[in-house]
Amino acid sequence: MRIISKLVLLKAILRNILKIAFGIEFMVFVLLSMDVKSQTIVSGYISDSLSSEPIIGASISSKKAFSFTNNYGYFSLTIDLLSDSLSVSSIGFQSRKVAPANYTGDGIFRLSLIPQTTMLDVVMVSEKKIGSKETGQVYISAKEIKQTPTLFGEKDAIKAIQYLPGVQKGIEGSTSFYVRGGGAGENLLQLDEATVYNANHLFGFFSVFNADAINGLNFYKGSFPAIYGGRLSSVSDIRMKDGNSKEFKAEGGISIISSRLTLQGPIIKDKLSFLISARRTYLDPLLKVFQSTSDETLYNFYDLNGKIKWTANPKNTFYLSSYLGNDALTNSTEDQREDECSTSISAFKWGNRTLTTRWNHLYGQRLFSNTSLIQTVYHSERSNRSDDIIGEIKNHNLNSFNSRIKETTLKIDFDYYLNAKSALTYGFWYSHYQFVPREIILQNTRSSQDIKNKIQSKNASTGGYASIKNQIGDHLQSQIGIRQVLFKTETKTFIKTEPRLRFSLDLMKNSQISLSYSRMNQFINQVQSTGLGIPTDLWFPTDSDFNPQQSDQISLGYSRPIKENYELKVEAYVKKMKNILAYQEGAGIFATGEQDAEFKLPDIVASGDGISGGLELLLKKSTGKLNGWLSGTVSRTVYRFPLLNEGKPFFPVQDRRFDITLVSNYTFNKKTRLSAVWFYTSGNVLAAPIGVTEMYHFYEQIFPTFVAAYGNRNAYRSDPFHRLDVTLSRTKEKKKYTQTWEFGIYNAYFRKNPLYYSLQSENKPGGSIITLKRIYLLPVIPFVSYNFTI
Repeated sequence: MRIISKLVLLKAILRNILKIAFGIEFMVFVLLSMDVKSQTIVSGYISDSLSSEPIIGASISSKKAFSFTNNYGYFSLTIDLLSDSLSVSSIGFQSRKVAPANYTGDGIFRLSLIPQTTMLDVVMVSEKKIGSKETGQVYISAKEIKQTPTLFGEKDAIKAIQYLPGVQKGIEGSTSFYVRGGGAGENLLQLDEATVYNANHLFGFFSVFNADAINGLNFYKGSFPAIYGGRLSSVSDIRMKDGNSKEFKAEGGISIISSRLTLQGPIIKDKLSFLISARRTYLDPLLKVFQSTSDETLYNFYDLNGKIKWTANPKNTFYLSSYLGNDALTNSTEDQREDECSTSISAFKWGNRTLTTRWNHLYGQRLFSNTSLIQTVYHSERSNRSDDIIGEIKNHNLNSFNSRIKETTLKIDFDYYLNAKSALTYGFWYSHYQFVPREIILQNTRSSQDIKNKIQSKNASTGGYASIKNQIGDHLQSQIGIRQVLFKTETKTFIKTEPRLRFSLDLMKNSQISLSYSRMNQFINQVQSTGLGIPTDLWFPTDSDFNPQQSDQISLGYSRPIKENYELKVEAYVKKMKNILAYQEGAGIFATGEQDAEFKLPDIVASGDGISGGLELLLKKSTGKLNGWLSGTVSRTVYRFPLLNEGKPFFPVQDRRFDITLVSNYTFNKKTRLSAVWFYTSGNVLAAPIGVTEMYHFYEQIFPTFVAAYGNRNAYRSDPFHRLDVTLSRTKEKKKYTQTWEFGIYNAYFRKNPLYYSLQSENKPGGSIITLKRIYLLPVIPFVSYNFTI
């Protein structure tokens, strides 16, 4: 009976979504049925002429119509006359004007754009591109990612995101980030549509996304399209390269801490292509050199990306992509005497595994579909093991803390191009989750039985969405969408509706003003304990103890071109958050005692509300010898939790009042380029003591005990963060390959940015003085890396 009731409920939800989708479609047809002019449909793919990689977000326009390529490089455009020419452009490529009569024999229009070999002074397209200045959304290409200076020369997509307005950086050097007042667990990271739950390598200094394997990413922080959901604050839709279908290519590099190699090419030219990319650190053999065999601390990580693309025919394309990555930190000690031997091993291990299969199909020229079957697995493990041998007596102890997530999703998405001014997107999905947020294993040879405490659950999510873009007259555009979600737990079922609205008005001088509203719900929760990028964060699903997290965001944006090659975006937002989560004061997830092993999630997690508001600015120059962007953010975030800070409002760690970032690249010539990043941000809030009491005992007259007294939660703000990173790259073309040397300096002027603060006692005349000392982690770090392309 329970299965039947679930099916009936699912059927009702899908029926309502279909009614909404077809109702919107019918209204559009009625509104536009009076257009009796002769129309011709032009549809097809835009790709890179050198590799056949799809160009995402390319602009295709005629005199009165425009379109943009989707995540697979596909577009459809209805024009008035067959003789109309089309303008095709994308940043980083040479623009083209073509006649739509240049069809291939199958009726699918295919066009390749030539990459810019040099940075021209002006390559902007002069035609007006209505609707091209989306607020709350940024596309970052692989080229932009690779031009951004990073620690040790390891190019990183997440680092590029951190330099955007509205995005607050985590601790020094970390890839963690906060968007518009939300927590780190409120950011959805997808690699070829598969969720990545922990994107950190080397304690968060690098992400798992190997830049050599990435084609680009779309980043959303507001005005969310209806296709995306499941997180409150942001979406990073990262796409892997498909693999060069024209010729074999190899590229790789060697930095101070890791090496990488990427191979791609055609198996059958223009039909079947492959890509395989690997990266591994060699810190473990380097660390071994400086340590004794009886006491070793070792660390390593690796990434492996793979993808196959098969173009079966002009209307059917298949993809198979996968990612496998892992981190391992171990510390081992050994103490051996005549009749005694003692060994101890402590380990942190965490990693992700994803698999995505996709099928693109064209139903005529107007309807594009993508069907995906996706699985992602995340695991983390913390263990302490000791073995003692005294004579013939053996003792064994093991404390293990494990956490796992397995997510399997089937989804189908449609892009339906109604006519020259309207496009409908809709889709459906079903996801199944297996959560083990906390598994504790205690083993001891002295105990008669092992102790095992395991929190686990199975959950399901299903639903659908529909969204329509429409050009109203010559100056007004609208995007109206809705997303319906059902989340099933073992004890309760949640049904949530998420409306999405966006209106844009074109003004004089090709400027635009936009207003948007988005509601987001989050059913998979994360609470952070350290922010250090190691597996100390807890993921668990919504259940009867916790309502789904929810955010409502309103944003107002203005954008306009300045001169010919600058673009200005200004955006203000207000975001209200409900049922957000945090650890209770003094709670922790790594308690492994026999009594602590029985803790339940409501015992350690608190729920509350928050509000955030701010003003963001982005000034970007995408062309010319000098290019880059300037971003600035002024914001304020306040939380209130009934169980924290005596129920009074407080500022969370992601409250940063001011944030300024300057990213610049200067190309001297084809061989030499200088890149630099400078940023300034307000300091973190933290709990600091407001007073100290000296406690004396009869045996502690010389070394007293200091007891700190704390006031309100996060009442102290640390010193500001600021830093300059510089990279100089030198490229030389050989007969058979191209090589690039990069020389860089991380933290060029040695800013001692605080990682954390500690209480220090200093003996002064008349007594001791207690001070708060700043502890910093990264000094000036010079680095060099070598890269090649064959």
